[in-house]
Amino acid sequence: MIIFGTKATRKLLDKGSFDCPQCNQTTNFEKRRARKWFHLYFIPVIPLETFPAYVECKGCKGTFVEGVLNGNTGATSDNIRAEFEKTALAILVRMAWADGKIEPEEVDAIEQVVNMMCARDFTRAEVEAEIAAAKDSLDDALSVATRAGHMLNDEGKEMILSAVFQIAAADGNFAREEEEAMLEIGAGLGLRPAHVRGMVRDLVEQATHTAGQATH
Repeated sequence: MIIFGTKATRKLLDKGSFDCPQCNQTTNFEKRRARKWFHLYFIPVIPLETFPAYVECKGCKGTFVEGVLNGNTGATSDNIRAEFEKTALAILVRMAWADGKIEPEEVDAIEQVVNMMCARDFTRAEVEAEIAAAKDSLDDALSVATRAGHMLNDEGKEMILSAVFQIAAADGNFAREEEEAMLEIGAGLGLRPAHVRGMVRDLVEQATHTAGQATH
């Protein structure tokens, strides 16, 4: 039997310390570059695709574009952190709007999840202001997610999708419109539809299992 397929490798390019825009402190990092290979019997033999280098914080495990290591780390870190935080909130809000209405439970979930993801704390008023602004905005989930895609590697993108699912499931009902919105967000982040559908399936199963345990 011939065993073949694809696999990803993540080559270590550099390591040291930097000002992490998510931890908001100096911590250790590793700079890596991901590459996809065709493998034969689990041995990578043909390079298929090389991805941009990224920086991973060894403290919070956040991932960032390598520009975070630029000499002017204070200003660069602040700018990257601010852009990521603003975009993360915008993605979560557009997920909540996917079914055409936002329940109080979803507002609570947005506030909780975005403040877990980000170094700064968003106030309730800021969350509600973003909700109001997004309602009639032409900036849809796909375009907002595309802005975040260049800042994250695959692990970071999966983190965003997991957070998005928490918002969608906050009202106890994961609707078809919300699954379609997750596919849009995944596409904007640069993930393949099959990858996103697999994540959705796993997240739904986990949520169902957790809910079942809570009733016993």
